[in-house]
Amino acid sequence: MQTSSHQQISPVHRPAGAGSRCNILGVEHTTKVSSSENASGVLVVEAVIPSGVGLPLHKHAHEDEFFYVLSGALHFEGEGIDGQIKVEPGGSISAPRGLMHSFLNKGPEEATVLITVSPGSAAEKMFEELADVCASTPDMRAAAVKVIAICAGYGVIFAPPQTK
Repeated sequence: MQTSSHQQISPVHRPAGAGSRCNILGVEHTTKVSSSENASGVLVVEAVIPSGVGLPLHKHAHEDEFFYVLSGALHFEGEGIDGQIKVEPGGSISAPRGLMHSFLNKGPEEATVLITVSPGSAAEKMFEELADVCASTPDMRAAAVKVIAICAGYGVIFAPPQTK
């Protein structure tokens, strides 16, 4: 298979546990297929999400996301979802660009999820920047402020916190 620029694309094989890794606010991301390794520009990441961890309501201006749960479970909320959806192993959910969505691992164990991002090149660059900030900013609150700013630069916008 060839891309429009005539660059040769080859099959990508990564054994279990292989792939470039980064940690973003406690979530371990392992790239299984980089956006540059396929003609579609799709990014495939395995994410290990600890118990009690997730992402608040946010939307992507440029990317569609697809989540496939390998182990554990995640609870999703957002536009077009009535209440919460619990996605367990073998289950999936999509998060189309432009729609607010969130997820949270409410279970006692970590959740492992395969996330496909299309197109993936900007998301891949964003993850790299986020990992650098998280590694160099030990204060979680300061890191979160920087994360929100980086995400905004890539068209990922978080909903304002809700007051009770």
